[in-house]
Amino acid sequence: MSEASTAKVKIAVNGRVERASIRYYWAIRGWPKRTSHLMELSRGDGQTFTGRDRYDYFGAMLNLRLSLEQHGILLMCMGARRDVWPSGMQRDMAQGLCATQRSWNGKNVSHESIFMEITPEEVAMVEEQKQYVNWLVRHAAKLVAV
Repeated sequence: MSEASTAKVKIAVNGRVERASIRYYWAIRGWPKRTSHLMELSRGDGQTFTGRDRYDYFGAMLNLRLSLEQHGILLMCMGARRDVWPSGMQRDMAQGLCATQRSWNGKNVSHESIFMEITPEEVAMVEEQKQYVNWLVRHAAKLVAV
């Protein structure tokens, strides 16, 4: 297991904003050895949620958000914006801890930490984010082809 890092975040619960903490780390488990990237969100009331992904922390955040969505909780982080997704290099070199905000025409707007705070209005559901990024990739390919 790697040494755990912590990020202070905000969550939206039934229209209320709360502070929470995310502990993230990777662990090697099983045979053959497999790496898991883990994220554990702890609320002030002691409730915890976990997301894991074998590839990177962005994937772990997606899975954490899916778990939170089942309880009506939204993670108010840059990694939860509709127009944010890490590039392959960001996933490999930064383990998915930073991602790129992309504009409708496929151009990169900014590169940010996936934990950077955003407003509740900027948060997208996981499925909405995946659909938008897929649309953006197809749309950008058409722009390049023209």
